[in-house]
Amino acid sequence: MKTMKNISYKYRILPALDDYSYLDELKLYYAYFGSVPSVKRLANLDLEKLATWIETEKGFEKKHYSSVKRLHPRELSIFMTSVRYYVLDQNLLIKLEEGSMSVLFETGDEPRVDELLEKACQFRQETTENEIHMVIVSHNELSTEKIKFQKPDLVLDKHYNDDLKPVHEKLVKTLSEGNKSGLILLYGEPGTGKSTYIRSLICGLNKNVIFMTPELAGSLGSPEISKFLIRNAESVFVIEDAEQLLVSRDTGRSSSISTILNLTDGILGESLGIQIIATFNSDLYNIDKALLRKGRMLALYEFKPLEARKSASLLSELGMENVEVTNPMTLADIYNYGESTHEVLRTRTAIGFKN
Repeated sequence: MKTMKNISYKYRILPALDDYSYLDELKLYYAYFGSVPSVKRLANLDLEKLATWIETEKGFEKKHYSSVKRLHPRELSIFMTSVRYYVLDQNLLIKLEEGSMSVLFETGDEPRVDELLEKACQFRQETTENEIHMVIVSHNELSTEKIKFQKPDLVLDKHYNDDLKPVHEKLVKTLSEGNKSGLILLYGEPGTGKSTYIRSLICGLNKNVIFMTPELAGSLGSPEISKFLIRNAESVFVIEDAEQLLVSRDTGRSSSISTILNLTDGILGESLGIQIIATFNSDLYNIDKALLRKGRMLALYEFKPLEARKSASLLSELGMENVEVTNPMTLADIYNYGESTHEVLRTRTAIGFKN
């Protein structure tokens, strides 16, 4: 039995369980066929139906698998995750893992592989539930866990200022495109509805949406995470409160700007088609100017408090009529109108020059 060991990433250190993924598709392919393969991948598949089809229709020569059973963290039940490999004739190897199918093959066999992938599309997993993927550490490497959420009851014209509408239309179109990388910056003071808007936006996307903490996103350039990025090509990554990643290098603070640039505008970005939505609360002038260059940004939008007219209308709709609104209000203030605030009074020391 393997001994426990520590697996260290920049953002976390934790004990690793026995690694059930003892098989590696590249090594397995080389063991059978003696060459380095090309790889094509198809995601969002019903693996049980796909595996049944392969085992009844494709006439595989050999099957390998590895699996792990785990206790559900909240329920008294056991669930199993597994990786399956099918060795087919004519130098083909199929790997099934976490809703995706990878086909390893000899260069030159693309037409036959494309035909196989086209037939596998019939097992695409359709879902009407809204999901986002949270990054976790599993089996000594990064993977994702699905989290379901309810689509917010949001009406764009009612909850946001009018200048958001053209930006929203552009985002819906851009984020729906395949193999397109880029950066989207959404900023504004707390309570203006950035997170709620993102939840509404991603509900209509036919893409994997992956939520990352700023700490983890800061490690995206490390070699340990390269395999994870390749597996999640053409995904949308959401990073909230990303000031520490985006702050100008002129301030002297540590940042991961070069990583963001490579993923959204460099050779790596063009190859993987990763799009990043990053939010922050600080002023735009704190953000590194390299990120704001024309052609690099897919969209840039500042969420401001809702203008007075719309704030009054929304308050009235929520049952708070006859409220005189003379200044713009944040959505947090509107939906919590009348509740007491919890403030800490502090003595402020003046900084700078005085006349």
